[in-house]
Amino acid sequence: MTMSEAGSQAGAEVTPRTYAGAAPGPGLWVLETAHQARPFTRFFLGVWLPVFAESMPAGFRRYGLLMERLDMRLSGIWKYVQARQVAPWRDRGPAALRPARQLLWRLHPEVRGRARAARRALAARAWRQEAVEWFDGGLRARFVARNRALQAVPVDALDEAALRGHIDELVALLRDGDMVHMRHLVAQNVAVGDWLAHVRRWTGVDPADALAVLRGASPASVRPLGGLDRLVDAVRAAGAGLGPAGPPGKRLEALRAASPEVAAALEEYLGEHGDDLLGFDLDEPTLREMPALVLAALEARLSAPAAPPPGGAADPLRARVPEDDRAAYDRLLDDARLLYGLRDDDVAWTEMRPWGLLRRALLAAGRRLVARSALEHPEHAVEADPAELAALLSGADAPTAAELAQRATRRRTAARPPLELGEEDPAMPLPRLPAALARVNEALLEAMSQDLLERAVPSEPSDTEVHGTPASPGVYTGRARIVRGPAEFGRLEKGDVLVAPTTGPSYNVVLPLIGAVVTDRGGALSHAAVVAREFGVPAVVGTQVATQRIRDGELVRIDGARGVVTVL
Repeated sequence: MTMSEAGSQAGAEVTPRTYAGAAPGPGLWVLETAHQARPFTRFFLGVWLPVFAESMPAGFRRYGLLMERLDMRLSGIWKYVQARQVAPWRDRGPAALRPARQLLWRLHPEVRGRARAARRALAARAWRQEAVEWFDGGLRARFVARNRALQAVPVDALDEAALRGHIDELVALLRDGDMVHMRHLVAQNVAVGDWLAHVRRWTGVDPADALAVLRGASPASVRPLGGLDRLVDAVRAAGAGLGPAGPPGKRLEALRAASPEVAAALEEYLGEHGDDLLGFDLDEPTLREMPALVLAALEARLSAPAAPPPGGAADPLRARVPEDDRAAYDRLLDDARLLYGLRDDDVAWTEMRPWGLLRRALLAAGRRLVARSALEHPEHAVEADPAELAALLSGADAPTAAELAQRATRRRTAARPPLELGEEDPAMPLPRLPAALARVNEALLEAMSQDLLERAVPSEPSDTEVHGTPASPGVYTGRARIVRGPAEFGRLEKGDVLVAPTTGPSYNVVLPLIGAVVTDRGGALSHAAVVAREFGVPAVVGTQVATQRIRDGELVRIDGARGVVTVL
């Protein structure tokens, strides 16, 4: 897919459909909060929305899920989501005819097709096939090779035609990668949700306590520590320090000159993680753009013995499962462990690295457009949609530099909209479902309730406490540092409590610095929860209000088991 093709496919979605604050269609729409701290850039939406619209329905069909799709639309410049059900159930008419209406609904071709798919998926444990294909079937290796080949391209040395072609290759990689990542996301939700739903029925345990058993099953979440600690070892062996205060870039170059071993270890670390995007959008930096963060993480590991992340957690749940169900529990847990680590492993190669490389290419294009007075700043290249940027690189004069600058300002200064828009249809429970169909759909809803879709929740009326979802156990006291996005990572110091609207897999690069995590959004299966459990730091997520109620620099105590943050 070329830039122009991506823009034409996404045109209807990227153009705001309504005035800001108005529901983008009938029914209830929920602000997409898992990734969106501020409105997305035009280029990101132009690439991502068409892929999302295609990938999620395919995953839902494969597992027999009654969700047809997650419909995402813009209200003003904000992205909202609405779940769309296959063959929506409407229980209307005389109560005496309800059994007949239920039977007719179950005989609907779409419902019968989903029931067959659910039986096939359960019989084959189809989610395992996704993981095997990724880890052992060569799919992961192919994505790694494509990323590394594009990473090796010297973008500033390309002529403009070659640069356009390079951007097109990255867009194609992102299309392929997002299709895989979204398919894996559905598989993970079904496998982990199925285990969690069964565990809760068998034991009555809270979701956070159950999910603690999966700690250690996502090694990709802590992978950056390996390269960082090899760099630490090289620095110690060379007897090198981090040097006096000064520009971070120059300090890194001085460190590189300390010894060939240090230079090699630094190049390895930056080669493996430096070009990963540190956020969810193209206006956010890569690690290579933040030398101060690299130095801070290195200093944190140098000043304390390198303790490995905690390994697999003990399993206190199995003994609470009825004896006749323990073999089933073992199979479900094995599947949950396998799929639990898939999301953070694939996202590095299907999204974080390709988006980071695309940012690098767009900034190179932006510098050229600034030199031609077509942009006011290289960063404004991301404010054009793919078709617009292709036109600008070809010599067109629209959109203008002033218009793109206005888009950047509008996104940066946009007030946060309501969490919900529109009105919800009256709740209507589905008729009794066939066993397989009921099981896979319960699994999806269980997982989603711990991760994706949040609803407005009132906070506890306390001046000194903020409550949320327990995500990773432990108690920690430290200074709160409000970080609203990766661009502010440089404000973190060793021992701080990270208080953020949300986090993603890229945030694992700051885990060596921090003592605990608190987020406004997310549940016990969110990225923040997964990464905190893998690193063994206390975490409270889904507080809704932490970044508003906690002031930057305040001393706070985090109780990850109770889900309570106390301002001291």
